Amino acid sequence: MKNKFQEYHIDTSNLLCLKTEKEQLQAVKQNGYAIRWISNPSTEVQLQAVKQNGYAIRWISNPSTEVQLQAVKQYGNAIQRISNPSPEIQLQAVKQYGGAIQYITNPSTEVQIAAAKQYGGAIQYITNPSTEVQIEAVKRNGYAIAYISNPSLEVQIEAVNKLLGENITDINEYYPHKLGEKALDYLLNSLTVKDVLT
Repeated sequence: MKNKFQEYHIDTSNLLCLKTEKEQLQAVKQNGYAIRWISNPSTEVQLQAVKQNGYAIRWISNPSTEVQLQAVKQYGNAIQRISNPSPEIQLQAVKQYGGAIQYITNPSTEVQIAAAKQYGGAIQYITNPSTEVQIEAVKRNGYAIAYISNPSLEVQIEAVNKLLGENITDINEYYPHKLGEKALDYLLNSLTVKDVLT
C-alpha cells in the first residue's frame, strides 16, 4: 500500500524515454505531473495531464484556453498558475472552489457571487464586497459574517437565519480557532430580538 508521499513520487527514469504520444498519454493519465518531463506535449497530452491533476498546468507553457478551463474545473486553485485568466476561466475556477478568488485580481461581481455561493469564507478575499455578495456568503455559511466589516442589518439577519438553522452548540468542533464564537458573539451583541423577528 502506498503512503501519501509515494503517491506523488514519479520515477523519472522511465519518463525521459517517452517518445510517442500514446506513451505520453499513458503516463499523464497515471500522474498529471508527468508532463513536467515531456518536451513539447501535444494539446491532447496537456488536456489529459490537467484532467488527472489540474495543478499540472504549472508545467505547461502557454496553455490554450481549453487546457486552462479543464485545469480549473479539476482544481480551482490552478488559476494561480494562469497569467491573465479570462472571465470564463475565473468563473469556472471559483465554481470549483470559491477560495480560488484570492488569486484573481479585480474579480467581477459575477465571479464574487459565484465564489461566495460555493464557499462562504471566500468573502475574506474580496475587497469591499457588495451587499449582494455578503448575503450570498452568509447564506452559504452564517459564520462568514466574521469576515465582513460593518455588515448591514439585512446581512446580519440572513446570517442569524442561517445559524439558527444549524446546530450552533458545537461551534468549536467546526471552528477550532474560535471563528464560530466570534461570529456568534458578534451576532448576539449586535442584534436585538426585534431585529431578528421583523
